[in-house]
Amino acid sequence: MESSTVGNRWAFLVGVNRYSDPNFSRLKFCVNDVKALEQILNYLGYQVVCLHDELNSDDHRFPTRDNIEAELKGLCSQIAPDDLLWVHFACHGTQVNKGSAT
Repeated sequence: MESSTVGNRWAFLVGVNRYSDPNFSRLKFCVNDVKALEQILNYLGYQVVCLHDELNSDDHRFPTRDNIEAELKGLCSQIAPDDLLWVHFACHGTQVNKGSAT
């Protein structure tokens, strides 16, 4: 039986407590969760990219849609086929109907 080994370990973490849309209430623990997870994964040897809304809004790791997409694309360009990527979002969720254009 052939054993498979994992190359580098990467983590992409996003935590959002505050939303500009008034329909989404403020959350209390999402940013704390990703920051704690970041520490644990760093300790375990992961290379971590962490975006959260306690950073300045002009920081490239402040979690806007554009920043999230840019950081994830940049990270994916560094990942080799045998690498492991952990993607974790801590935020509000929403349901989208199948066939929706959003």
